[in-house]
Parts: sequence; structure tokens; C-alpha cells
Amino acid sequence: MLPTHYTSNAIPTAAYSHLRKYCEEVAYTSSESDYPGQEPTGMVHELDLNSDIVNYFQRRLKTQGAPHCLYRAYINMFAPREYALFHKDSETEGLTLIYYPTSEYGPDEGGATEIMEPDSVIHGYLPLPNRQVIFDSRKLHRPTPFKSFKRYTLALKYEPRQ
Repeated sequence: MLPTHYTSNAIPTAAYSHLRKYCEEVAYTSSESDYPGQEPTGMVHELDLNSDIVNYFQRRLKTQGAPHCLYRAYINMFAPREYALFHKDSETEGLTLIYYPTSEYGPDEGGATEIMEPDSVIHGYLPLPNRQVIFDSRKLHRPTPFKSFKRYTLALKYEPRQ
């Protein structure tokens, strides 16, 4: 499996500000469940794969020579204290990019993304403003909620190029 890594100041400040405002103003619909028979958690807003927001990230990944192709992009929104379960985004090779268009709330507010590594150790990535985390889509992971605020994350899903 590919290692997990994160990047601070992932996109230009103006783009970060635009995306943060967009997340707060856009309409959301009920999300899908992570496993059959479970109730969905959170809300979702699907993004056009050719949108300016998605292109902020696509341009950066293409310059890094990414061997993966984007197949889905969306924004998740979780209410304060709304918990989700560990899940995998794929059973086959792929990448998940999670981006945090958040304010800085401090570690006691929560909101980390927890990722279980192959050695069964869970690593938590705080949702610092303008940070992105990229990980192997086959890894179990979950968002943890903020105590007092809505939690927004942009999610981009990639599969290997054919």
C-alpha cells in the first residue's frame, strides 16, 4: 500500500478562501452509507470534475506526475458531534485526497481524519486550514467530528490510469 502523506498550504490563499466560502454556502443532500444496511452519515455536495475547485488540485497533481485518474469529487459536511464509521473508499488500488477548507479550531475541538495503517496503528491528521491528506483508498479511515462546528472536507477519488 502507498504511504499516507499530507501537505500544508495545499492551494493558493485566494483559492482556499473561495473554497471555504463555497462549502458554507452550497446546498447539500443526504450522503450514501459506507456499508450496505447502514444509515448514511453526513451530507454531500457532488462537484463537477471540470470545476475550478477540482482544478486547483488537479493542476498540482499533474505537475507531480500522478499515475492516477480522477473519477469522483465531492464535499462532505458533518454536523457537530456526528460520528462516522471506519470504511474503505475502494477494495482495489486507488488514492483518496482529503482537503480541509476549515478555520483553525485547536486539537480539543476534534475533527481529525483517522487512518488505519497496515500495522493496525491509527494515525490522526488534524484538519488544519488549507491542508490536504493523500492516502491509499484501500486503507480503513474515518472522519471524527468537531465538537462545536460543522466539518467540511473536499474528497477527490482517483483510480489507476489505464
